[in-house]
Order: sequence, then C-alpha cells, then structure tokens
Amino acid sequence: MSRKLIGCFCALFLLISLSLVSVAWAADPFVGTWALDVEKTRQSLKYVPEWWTLKCEPFGAGYKITSKSVGFNQVMTIDFKEGETAVRDEHGKEVDRQRSVRKSPVEIETTSLKTGQITNWKIQPSGEIEVNIQHPKGAMPPIKMYFKRVS
Repeated sequence: MSRKLIGCFCALFLLISLSLVSVAWAADPFVGTWALDVEKTRQSLKYVPEWWTLKCEPFGAGYKITSKSVGFNQVMTIDFKEGETAVRDEHGKEVDRQRSVRKSPVEIETTSLKTGQITNWKIQPSGEIEVNIQHPKGAMPPIKMYFKRVS
C-alpha cells in the first residue's frame, strides 16, 4: 500500500513539475538559452560560425539578450516601453542603439539606429527562433539564421 502511495506521489510530482516548466515556456516563448542550428542556417549562409548562443532573460518590459560567438559578444536590451535601448559589447561599451517593436507574442522586430539594419525574431511552430536580418538599401543580401532551444 505504501509503495503505491509513494509511486502515485512521485508520478504526481513529476506531472506537476513538467506542467510548470511547460507553462513557464508557454508564458514567454523567447526566454531561455538558444544555440545556433548550424545545419539549418548553412542553407542560407556560406560561412556559419561553429557555435553561437543567445541567452534571453526577462528585463524591464522586455528582454536582455546576451549573444556569444567566435569574436562576437554583445548584450542588448529590448524594452518595449522605452522604445529605444542600448546594444553593448562585452566590456559594457555602447556600440549601437535600437528601436524594438513586439509584433505578436512570437515575433519581435528591432531596428538599428546606427545602421538601419532590421532584425526580425520569430518563434517558429517547430520551437526554433528564426532570425531574419535585412540590411538597409540592399547593402548586403538578407541573412536568415535559426536557433534551437538548449534550456
């Protein structure tokens, strides 16, 4: 009898824990740690870094996104109430400012005030983040990258 009770309790605990994790992800699909999906990104780009991670955390009325890759580390904040926020290098020096708009619960658009580059971040039905980068006036072809959730 006690084994059945303990087994039921453990199963209930596991179900509640999994439900809380899925509710947390459902509440904000951008929050988490993401890694570049190299194979999928390679379909759009010739050169793809071997690794690239994004850590997205709640911050103010938006997010703090820490981006790390080979020779490219930066922290950007997205605050939908502020309208305009900083992009900083790994040493905290401001390297750009951007304007951010939440287009839907699964889509964000940022515009660089320095270069005019528009970046669209969208959670796909597969759960990946698709990042589309449009350069101003066709300076470069558009870039499409994919990031998969790590945690």
